[in-house]
Amino acid sequence: MTTRKTPRCSTCGAATPQKPRFTDAPSPFRDLIAVNGAASGPELIHYLQGVHADIFAQDETIRRAKVALKDAIGEKNRLQRIADSHVGLMSAFRSFPPEVLAQIFHFAAVSRPNEQPKHITQVFNTLWKIGGVCRLWRSVVLSNPSL
Repeated sequence: MTTRKTPRCSTCGAATPQKPRFTDAPSPFRDLIAVNGAASGPELIHYLQGVHADIFAQDETIRRAKVALKDAIGEKNRLQRIADSHVGLMSAFRSFPPEVLAQIFHFAAVSRPNEQPKHITQVFNTLWKIGGVCRLWRSVVLSNPSL
């Protein structure tokens, strides 16, 4: 006979009382199993009903554990989404001064040396795309007269 572990409260970890199961006691038919004997019908039916009730109870425990696991995985995924959404806040690019961003945007928008000058619509389109990235970039593009 195997012993059952003491169940613990998932919140505080305290031991919770075990509900006695039909199969906690040894089978009254264990001697008959070893010698291939026959058991009386009503006693065996009663015993098997108790075993099936324990199986049903264990199935219910497993079902509750699966629900708890699904809930825990959902909560973990929610927390991971929160962490993922905030990790970008640590980007060094977010701490660039607006003057540095303006210089970078200027280099992106204008022609490079030894290159044919860009048409004003190309410059405008480039700055339009840069300004559409985020609020900070838009304010840098709009507030910097050199752009």
